Amino acid sequence: MIKDYFKVGISNLFHRKMRSWLTMVGIFIGIAAVVGLISLGQGMKEAIGNVFLNIGADKLVVQAKSGLQFAGPPGSSAASNLTTHDIDVIKRVNGVEQAGARLIKPAKLEFGNEVKFYFAASMPDDDDGREIITEVNRYETEAGRLLKRGDRFKAFVGNSVANKGIFRKKIELGNSIKINDAEFEVVGVLKKSGNPQQDRVVIIPEDTMREVLNIDKKKVDVIAVKVQKGVDVNKVADDIEKAMRRDRDLEIGKEDFQINTPQQILETLDTILTMVEVVLIGIAAISLLVGGIGIANTMYTAVVERTKEIGIMKSIGAQNK
Repeated sequence: MIKDYFKVGISNLFHRKMRSWLTMVGIFIGIAAVVGLISLGQGMKEAIGNVFLNIGADKLVVQAKSGLQFAGPPGSSAASNLTTHDIDVIKRVNGVEQAGARLIKPAKLEFGNEVKFYFAASMPDDDDGREIITEVNRYETEAGRLLKRGDRFKAFVGNSVANKGIFRKKIELGNSIKINDAEFEVVGVLKKSGNPQQDRVVIIPEDTMREVLNIDKKKVDVIAVKVQKGVDVNKVADDIEKAMRRDRDLEIGKEDFQINTPQQILETLDTILTMVEVVLIGIAAISLLVGGIGIANTMYTAVVERTKEIGIMKSIGAQNK
């Protein structure tokens, strides 16, 4: 009897091919939506986690409160109140191995006949500063080289800047690009980082940037700090905060600067991404529910259409089980 039921079921599937295929497609789409959206949320968390692991657990970033984020990617900021004097204060803190500052400013970029407004960032002229900024940002060249001591009016550019992400024409090594009407020779192109902000930045020597953009010699936007090996990063961050607060004669809670560790930034983003993941799972659950209702409706319709057939089968001895 069970064998007969099975044969009838298979026969009905082939008899109504379109309905059967649409039902199966609905099941596949529902499952794929759940798996895909959950994987997307987890993948986002893992990818961002890897970005901050690349920065290194021994790095800190000091910036003006509500200012730029991280030492490399440009972003909008309030006017920075950091100065080169702050670098000296930070370097005197126990546990600090290196400290380097940079500028990140909006600028007019010209290439060919196109004019765009994006960000220009500086590369320190001193060896220690260049080393830590390069480390924190994980700068690697796809072509050419990074900036070196003595460079003037040279630039290396983000991958999107070079590869038609901003300008219609590709930028090659040796090409000239204008920044606020000053001409710079492109000596390097960065590897694609996956960070849209970093891929769309132009990096030039610090002294040249101050000259071209008319920036005060003492002003800086962000300070990257490398902590000595084996030293507690959080303790060093607290000591830097105390030293800067004392130097600026500020009360606790009245700081006009902030100190970020990769772990702090990661925890903040992890909270945000967890919320995003919950939303994605909710969307997937709704799609699964809709798919389930569709399947139930199809099954109900199939049973209703077969009421006559079921009556005949039961009259000749078929049972419910």
